[in-house]
Amino acid sequence: MKEHWSVPPSLEQATAHVIARLTIERNGTIHDVSLVQPAGIEAIDIAVAQMIKDVSPADPLPGQFPANRAQFEVTFYVNEASIPGPLDPPAGWPPTGAVRLGRNVTSPRLVRHVKARYTPLAMQAGIQGTVLVEGVVQTDGRIGEVILLRSLDQTFGLDREAIIAVKQWQFVAGTRDGEPLPVVVTVQLDFSLR
Repeated sequence: MKEHWSVPPSLEQATAHVIARLTIERNGTIHDVSLVQPAGIEAIDIAVAQMIKDVSPADPLPGQFPANRAQFEVTFYVNEASIPGPLDPPAGWPPTGAVRLGRNVTSPRLVRHVKARYTPLAMQAGIQGTVLVEGVVQTDGRIGEVILLRSLDQTFGLDREAIIAVKQWQFVAGTRDGEPLPVVVTVQLDFSLR
């Protein structure tokens, strides 16, 4: 980001983070960039927007990706690191139609587990701990939407890798009275260097 850094020396040690939302097309083209949580320091916000523009196009979406485009939220940390801990679920969670385990709802059964990748930078930083996510097991047994309930590491990518792994898990769908339905599940992913 430093090549886009156009702030006075007095702000070079400023701490902030910026959350940007963007869409990546299957061919890697980036568009619809917006800052959903600006830093509040105009020079930093401009630097982040310019950096995203300069990396476009990105790598194409993987062939196994189910859609022709994907929307992402990316957090940029400036002179700070992410703080692990519990997160509040976003408004509107769980999605309409998804149910939690309870009366007459059977739990989805895991049939395919994909281990989360430990990023080299997180290993070098010695980051260990737990990521807690919640996702919706669809009627076809695939995971739909996923949210973070407990963050471990947004700076070096372990939160992201946990979500990527869980989205590849396969289940036998949960049911109510024998009929498949979308069911919310909570998944704990542990990262350990031992």
